[in-house]
Amino acid sequence: MNVGRISLAILSVALLLTANLHVVYSVSVAGSELPGRYSAAQIQAGESAARAAAEEISRYSGECAGYEKYATVRFSPPDGDALSLALALLENSSGVDVAWRVSVDGEDLGKTTDPTALGEVLESILADRAVHDAVSAEFADTIALRRVFVPEGWEYDLMALSRALRDTTQVISITSDGTVRYS
Repeated sequence: MNVGRISLAILSVALLLTANLHVVYSVSVAGSELPGRYSAAQIQAGESAARAAAEEISRYSGECAGYEKYATVRFSPPDGDALSLALALLENSSGVDVAWRVSVDGEDLGKTTDPTALGEVLESILADRAVHDAVSAEFADTIALRRVFVPEGWEYDLMALSRALRDTTQVISITSDGTVRYS
């Protein structure tokens, strides 16, 4: 009788453990471990999406970035998502570069692969347009950057983007006496 109860208890514990244990993977891309844990299906979906996007962007055989995965068994389910994995793989794929789409109040003006140079352009616009006795100056428009992927070696015209920004933005200057001026 005790042997039967012990056997049932062991069987119950074994079933409980197997029902709640998950094989999850840690993934490293270009030497950096991605946050989260992924299931095998999520890894396959992320890799497929990154390969398809790399082929579309680079216009030739897309080479998805290499990655390493390490399996572990945990009680918690996978918490990573295939989209974040696909983006990390795409960012490191051959034939693909990261760029930034620049828009002002929702209107796309162009792309840049150097956000630092864009920051310098925006600072020069503020410096040129702020009134001489301003204590504060800012753009009246909403300037947004959105990360996009472009073919490797893609060239952009920073001067054209600079001209477009100068033509479409306004600067608000506030003087020490509280006067607000638009330029």
